[in-house]
Amino acid sequence: MKRQVLTFACIALIHAACGEDKEKAPQLDKQSGRSENAGTLPNTQSTTPPPTPTTPTEENVPLKAASLAGYPKDLSAEPIYKITVSEVQEYKWKAGVLSQTSCTDPAGYSPYQNASNVLNLDISFLSSSNTSIKLCVVGRNSKGMEQEVPTEVSWQWTPAVPAAFEQLDFIDGDNQVKIIPKATNIQWLVVRSKDANLNKTPTDGTTYALNERFGTGTVIASGVPAELVDTLPKNLETYTYTVFSVNTAKRYATPFRKTLTLAAPNAFWVARDFVQPGYAGVVAIPNSNRIVCRAQHLANGRDYGWHPGRTQVLKNGDVKTTLCVYEYFSRTYTTNAFQALMVNKGDPMRFFRWVRSSGGTVDGVAKTIIPGGIVDGGMELTADGKTIQMTVCRGYSDVNGTNLDIVGKAAENLAGCIGMINSDDTTTRLRGTLDILVNIPQS
Repeated sequence: MKRQVLTFACIALIHAACGEDKEKAPQLDKQSGRSENAGTLPNTQSTTPPPTPTTPTEENVPLKAASLAGYPKDLSAEPIYKITVSEVQEYKWKAGVLSQTSCTDPAGYSPYQNASNVLNLDISFLSSSNTSIKLCVVGRNSKGMEQEVPTEVSWQWTPAVPAAFEQLDFIDGDNQVKIIPKATNIQWLVVRSKDANLNKTPTDGTTYALNERFGTGTVIASGVPAELVDTLPKNLETYTYTVFSVNTAKRYATPFRKTLTLAAPNAFWVARDFVQPGYAGVVAIPNSNRIVCRAQHLANGRDYGWHPGRTQVLKNGDVKTTLCVYEYFSRTYTTNAFQALMVNKGDPMRFFRWVRSSGGTVDGVAKTIIPGGIVDGGMELTADGKTIQMTVCRGYSDVNGTNLDIVGKAAENLAGCIGMINSDDTTTRLRGTLDILVNIPQS
């Protein structure tokens, strides 16, 4: 009994010494077993969940290779392609003959460009034809990480060879040659040489510059065809023009050659159907687009000689589509069987000039003053079987020679110039004030 009292006394002393009473003693939570007033221990575990392997980041996502679209899958004759690049941020590229191009070799690649830019591939610079083409592309992402293995594609290139360039007109001009292409849907290369057989052919895939030496010749045109005037050749000199057609793949055709010896300038009567490009007619009346002509008058099985006149208005300067109008016995005639007074090159009036003259009737006799050096208009056969030397004239309706209104023929036994009124092709007139066409001597 004494021992139990002692024990309670000790407990009481302990409580007093600690300054705690019965109400503040720790109470255990019935469920957790912890004291309700116990202190809280610090949490030693992180509240942020760890990253999972499937969370996408640029470091753990495999780098995609560049994907290409727009290139041929098999055979292609085209030299130019527009290829789109996707799956990467930027790309660089190179292309060439398959056997000569290594995608793993860093040499030859273009600078990097944004993948939104189309890859413009032009392989026309290649001299090889019917060959395999390889295209290499390396892509990278926004962090500058490159794909490990380049993307490469290939196809067979079979560029076509164009037909020879033969649709041309060569015009022998006065100290010049004019070349007029009739085809403009293909490009050309024109070489001038003194050598009739040019000792060189162009290399496919190569572009040649104007004035570049080309074997024994010189390049005088390259690219899109257009009318060309070569002023180096002089009259009586001989040159050869070699023309190559070339397509967009820069493949060259077999050559077309034309050798020209520039003729000396000359004037002559030319049958309508034999008028050549570059020929120029003698203008009958200024600003009228009519030229001097002559026609042979045939009737009732008889030949009544040649009669000078003038053409109808030329359409687009084409002599071959017009008619000659002339007078015979106060009547007008039109025909397409005529000759035009023309020069083969240069200005016709370097060969001719108009000389003022007059005509009329003296003592009942028709008379016209005819200067020397007249242009031979032909011989007219009269109804009584006589022949008269005709020449070309133009007449005025006033004595002062200011109102030029007819073009026709004159002779010594005619009372002036007989021709057709310019405003129509049916009315003839005789003019006593006139000009006679004469030749200018050539040195």
